[in-house]
Amino acid sequence: MLKERLKPYFEELVKSYVFNELSVDFLNKIGASDILLGVPMPIKESMLTNSKGVSLTVLDIARAAAVVLGCDPDFPYAETYKLFLQRIFKEKTEEVLVSEGYERFSSASAGVSAETAESAGCTVDGKGSEQRKNELLEAACFFRAAIIINEVSLNGLYGYALCCRELYLDADEETYIGKFKAESIETLETLTIKHPDFAFAYYYLGYAYLNMGLYTKAYLVWKDFLQKIDGSSSKDELNDEINEIKGRMASLAAPMEIEAGVAAVTSGRYHEGIEILSEYTQSEFSAWWPMHYYIGVAYESIGKAEEAIAAFKKALEFSPSNIEVMDELVAVYCALGDKENELKYARKIEVVRKNYEQEVSL
Repeated sequence: MLKERLKPYFEELVKSYVFNELSVDFLNKIGASDILLGVPMPIKESMLTNSKGVSLTVLDIARAAAVVLGCDPDFPYAETYKLFLQRIFKEKTEEVLVSEGYERFSSASAGVSAETAESAGCTVDGKGSEQRKNELLEAACFFRAAIIINEVSLNGLYGYALCCRELYLDADEETYIGKFKAESIETLETLTIKHPDFAFAYYYLGYAYLNMGLYTKAYLVWKDFLQKIDGSSSKDELNDEINEIKGRMASLAAPMEIEAGVAAVTSGRYHEGIEILSEYTQSEFSAWWPMHYYIGVAYESIGKAEEAIAAFKKALEFSPSNIEVMDELVAVYCALGDKENELKYARKIEVVRKNYEQEVSL
């Protein structure tokens, strides 16, 4: 279930611990000498004496072990930490880990989207982004640990998906966003499979698909959300969410048609794609450059070069430095034998690439 894609980000939390073996007396006191003797345990300086002057407790050690387990399921002592947690918390291990996760998610919920905070039972206020990020990462580790204990943990999966969602919504680095978004979406999709009646998995999955421009998929999972809510005892308490999603679905009619037009072009049904997409070139979606790009691709594919050129130039009006569009213009002008315009756009591509390389090197 848990993918390796996020391991480098969680490993930073592991680095905040030192690992020491606990004394035999302490292990005997907590009843864990048979599994922890000679095993390095994660400890922070802040754990040695807490704000109330109380020394290291078994709960402190259990929390730290859970974080490390969630950070890295392949950690050399991960299986031992898992046994230790189950020894301490017994049949409530999953429940305790989920509770610890939501406690940190609640603390970090300052600044989360209102619907996320509300669905997790949290309130929204203000907090520094670095502290919030660390709390969300730690919360995610507790949820990951709960999933390791029970791979179909509903609350573990849901909490983990929400943490990953908030982490990518907060971020501005492309790779980071992509990895946490993929993890959140895959976890929500797993929820719909393992717990098909859990409505809010569909709610957030719809927003994820919408964000990716997958309008039909968003519409379909929101339809599932409304169906699940309709049979729920809490339906009357969710009128705001129901009306919100109904409004979103109503607004997707045109985007879904455009999506169908793009799909027609990419699957080789060029005339159909042109017919669908041309309906929206003078609409509120006229500034969406990919629509003009795909119209151009369709015209180019059926041998209508002038129409293709017009569509590609329209796309450039809305995305002036788009190399993909300019590549198509180079290809069309080359096919027409128009060397002047072919070289014109080839040079523009070189300029854009050079500018990009300079920006990256700064």
